[in-house]
Amino acid sequence: MRIFESKIWRFCAWPFSLVFHTASFFRNKFYDWGIFKSYRLNTKIISVGNISVGGTGKTPVIMALAEYLQSNGKTVAVLSRGYARRSRGIVVVSEGNGPVCGVEQAGDEPFLIASLFPQIPVVVAEDRVAGGRKISSRFNSEVILLDDGFQHRKLQRDLEIVLLDSRRFLQNRSLLPAGPYREGAKALKRASAIFLVGQEAHNSRVMKKLRNNVNCHIDTVDISSKRVWLPGSALYESIELLRGKKIFVISGIGQPEKLHTYLQKIGCTIIAFRHFKDHHVYKEYEITKAVAEFHAIGAQILVTTWKDWVKIQSFEALTKIKVCIPEHKAHLDLKFLRSMIV
Repeated sequence: MRIFESKIWRFCAWPFSLVFHTASFFRNKFYDWGIFKSYRLNTKIISVGNISVGGTGKTPVIMALAEYLQSNGKTVAVLSRGYARRSRGIVVVSEGNGPVCGVEQAGDEPFLIASLFPQIPVVVAEDRVAGGRKISSRFNSEVILLDDGFQHRKLQRDLEIVLLDSRRFLQNRSLLPAGPYREGAKALKRASAIFLVGQEAHNSRVMKKLRNNVNCHIDTVDISSKRVWLPGSALYESIELLRGKKIFVISGIGQPEKLHTYLQKIGCTIIAFRHFKDHHVYKEYEITKAVAEFHAIGAQILVTTWKDWVKIQSFEALTKIKVCIPEHKAHLDLKFLRSMIV
């Protein structure tokens, strides 16, 4: 969010950040001291989270971990809160045969995971302990991947993976609302592994800072797109398909500027970039209006994300234009995975 780059905003909001920091500090201390109780399941728990608000690539990393664990013979399930879903309590999104409920009940990211990994059970629950118990009793999975679980300390985990946006970390480390952080950098001492997401120059600077303050595995993760999926033909093609094309972009993600920069880098001509808030629930008139604008300005391809596509794929207006979805994948250090997960 660009507001976090404003020094004026940071100055005005710092008193509220101080309150947030105090509350976060004592909450963590209450868990450390045993005043707040945490619970352990018989199933191995691997948490993937961060210390900032969205846009660090948790979903691609979870999918990469799921793929790797399955390739090593492990049975896997995914547990998420299901942010912005229109349901409450425990909802089974997939029993291991693809989605069994709609994206509105599941939340966009859990529904996406259930769609791309139909053989993996996916459950959403505000109470992650109750959700984990549901998975353990119903699916008997060997590993539960806990989505966005770093702050959810009520459920104990065996491995704590934290993603850190290196550019953000160097710009503004203030806590909400003055900055993008849910917890201060000291919270990273709870991590089993930290993966830096960003440009090489930024990653190198952050890695030097972290090595003096944390004692865990620190590495980088490459999250990028090598190919695109075309819903019209249900086929994948090289990302080069977008090079030189006039593209119209629709997105509702945490850090849209990353998508904008990446598309420019591969040589696209972005003639319109329509961004909605993260986890936006699209209305049909919004897509109809976007498609009309697409035709009016002479765009060739509409680009959106997987996370958005699961919410807009049913709109008829999109069947009349060419749509491409970059396949956003995380490329992880397999040696690290072998030593700490399998």
